Amino acid sequence: MIINIGSKNPVKISAVKNAFSHYFKNIQINSVKVNSGVSSTPLSLKETIQGAKNRAKNTFKNCDFSIGIEAGFFESPGSDTGYHLTSYTAIYDGKRFYLGGSPILELPKKIVQEVLKGKELGLLIDDAMNLKNNKQKIGVVGILTKGILHRQKALEQGIITALCPIINKKFYKDDKKT
Repeated sequence: MIINIGSKNPVKISAVKNAFSHYFKNIQINSVKVNSGVSSTPLSLKETIQGAKNRAKNTFKNCDFSIGIEAGFFESPGSDTGYHLTSYTAIYDGKRFYLGGSPILELPKKIVQEVLKGKELGLLIDDAMNLKNNKQKIGVVGILTKGILHRQKALEQGIITALCPIINKKFYKDDKKT
């Protein structure tokens, strides 16, 4: 099975490999650098999902599945900051998209305010924690959970949930995805 992922990030590549390995054998993963077509930190679920779909669709060539993963904010009424962070996975088979999501977490108010001003989340976290390129390591989820949930495991959850219609075709046979 050939899988293309719209990212060169080693954390995302490992997450795809681990998630697909639960269900498929003989996996070949190709990473392709593509643009998400959305802002560096999407500010809605709609924009986050669109970024994941764009990455997946723009990566689909000579493969069985292509994958796009995009992290972003969404409005969360009732939270102290008004926003939460999640990532979406879009798996594309050339005809349909299959979507799944990663855990949702609330970020510190100061970070949210800076992202809303246009700053990139990854760079803000790196600066705040005196780190370099943490999004290719444990990620913000790893920092805020004190190392209990690393970014790779969180992304794997999103990939696995996106795989549900693919690995359970009899339950989803009448569903039409766009």
